[in-house]
Amino acid sequence: MVIVLDSGVEPGDLMFKRWSVFAYNGRSSTQYLQAGSLGYDFVDSDPVPNGQLGHGMAVSGAVIGQYRGKAYLSLVNHKIFGDEGFATHFGAIEATYAAIDHGTDFINMSWGITQEEPTYALGCALE
Repeated sequence: MVIVLDSGVEPGDLMFKRWSVFAYNGRSSTQYLQAGSLGYDFVDSDPVPNGQLGHGMAVSGAVIGQYRGKAYLSLVNHKIFGDEGFATHFGAIEATYAAIDHGTDFINMSWGITQEEPTYALGCALE
């Protein structure tokens, strides 16, 4: 399983409509991930990680497009960036721990931190 922590996906996009092929099909469910789900929206606290920024969609498309394995690819999106392009440390930390709890194989975090000193809690989550 690959989990993308980013801005979510665009609901009208053709790839999103076909995404059910990549939806989580695991047997264990948590508050943040249910079978058949595409992920979780940590901004709006709902099970649909839709967003309009495009970066999360581009990252997810790159993961799908570059996958060459024979095993089933489960791609999960955890939206932590709102439509204004900002995320909170709390959302990033909560989504990181949720991804770990899901037993993910890979977590993609292709975002930066604009403040000079990152929070200690986020550093702990990443370690």
